[in-house]
Amino acid sequence: MERIFEFLNVVIFKVGETYEFTLLNLLYTIVVLVAAIFVLRKQKQLIARLGEQFEIGEKEQGLINRVLRTLLVIITVVLLFQSVGFFLSGEQVADFWNFLIFRFIGYNFRVKNLVGITIVLVAANFVFSKYKLLIAQLTGRFEIEENEQKTINRAFRIILFWLTVVMFFQSAGFELETITDYSLHSYDCKTVDVPEGQWKYNYYEIDTITKVQKSLSKETYDNLIAANTTADNKIYKQKVIENSKTREECSHFRLSNIINSIIIFFFFKIIIWTIIQLLSAYYKREKMDKGSQYAINRLIKYFVYTVMVLTIIETLGFQLTVVWGAAGALLVGFGLGLQQTFNDLFSGVLIMIEGSVHVGDMVRVKGEIGKVTKIGIRASEVRMRDDVELIVPNSHLVMDGLANWNHSDQKARFFVSVGVAYGSDTELVKKLLLSVAARQSKIIDYPEPMVRFADFGNSSLDFELHFWTFDVFGVLDIQSDLRFEIDKAFREHNIEIPFPQRDLWVRNAKDLK
Repeated sequence: MERIFEFLNVVIFKVGETYEFTLLNLLYTIVVLVAAIFVLRKQKQLIARLGEQFEIGEKEQGLINRVLRTLLVIITVVLLFQSVGFFLSGEQVADFWNFLIFRFIGYNFRVKNLVGITIVLVAANFVFSKYKLLIAQLTGRFEIEENEQKTINRAFRIILFWLTVVMFFQSAGFELETITDYSLHSYDCKTVDVPEGQWKYNYYEIDTITKVQKSLSKETYDNLIAANTTADNKIYKQKVIENSKTREECSHFRLSNIINSIIIFFFFKIIIWTIIQLLSAYYKREKMDKGSQYAINRLIKYFVYTVMVLTIIETLGFQLTVVWGAAGALLVGFGLGLQQTFNDLFSGVLIMIEGSVHVGDMVRVKGEIGKVTKIGIRASEVRMRDDVELIVPNSHLVMDGLANWNHSDQKARFFVSVGVAYGSDTELVKKLLLSVAARQSKIIDYPEPMVRFADFGNSSLDFELHFWTFDVFGVLDIQSDLRFEIDKAFREHNIEIPFPQRDLWVRNAKDLK
């Protein structure tokens, strides 16, 4: 072994008196170069395989290739320096890492900042290109609706953007605490007393002969007093600095208040979304109707939003006791003028708790039937059959007599009236009416349609075809289709639908001639 080491340590050439290039350095250099060439050649193939596996686009692959190639070149250069005998010490690496690239108004941009920014931008570009795919997989697994997916995408995009901004500034060497603590406005300033132990002093010596005063540091003053140094013409004194016994303290509205408020807002939005997603599984398991789901979700949102607003107010620097005091004073004045508004607000909460009206219910408002599309905290929206949205205050839904066609059951009964001529076969009329109802797809089989002989009219025998359907909103179209089919069936079986007739008796007809 000794001979092998002696052989490897054979000097090939020397530079100056200190540096010697040995056979071992040559072998190390060859190994490093061969390994670097091999890795650089295989790099593209490796990235291409990873791209196929993780569905990475060509642009992202090209960016990753360039970054890896740069890192590999830097590593190769470092290893080459090590292999030829130039060993980099920790101090040398630190010096390179802290090498100053440029300076601007007190800001120093170094090599470590450049490397950090590059890594942050590459990582951010990769995450931004892949987060939609990840969210799509998660939303597909949890069966999340398209609107909710868009909301999640926007939230993630905002979060990723601000994380990138924060990491960018950190990598660039900016102290975020200094930025976020920047005071946008000062208020409620007051003068307070400073404890005696925190007073500021001036230290100096006075030459009694020349009357020259010389400032001293506290350390020098303490040393002179401790050494009991005296002289006939020297006096050492300390004096309280003017105005150091008091200081001004202010409350500050800082940039961090705004940033924290934004973070709290998105945090509560995520909480609301999470709670609703967890409840969705419970709704499906319990087979809860959509109206009850809507009411529960609304109440949860109102509660969480209330907590969020109070938290943001406190985060912005406002004292809640002051807010409640001001609100109480204002509510006394507004209460008298806004009685109806508060009545509507309370009615909205009552509707959601009781569940007397749900989203999707068919109700009769102002003599017309409409579908409830939204239940708000003050007013609800009802879509009428002519596609007009009617805004109804919640107090009308609670206090006025309201006809709810779907309160306890989703189906409802309707009828179509028809008259036939006297002398018609009533059994045939009943049979034809039931057959017409049986052919209508939107009429349910149970309860079965029925025919009622309503009355002996002045000109006709009056019948009513009663039927049940779930399509309350579109019942006018069902009735129209039934009338078309009834008219067709009666024509085929020669059943007459009479029109009103009157016999006119004229007295003294001769006088009219």
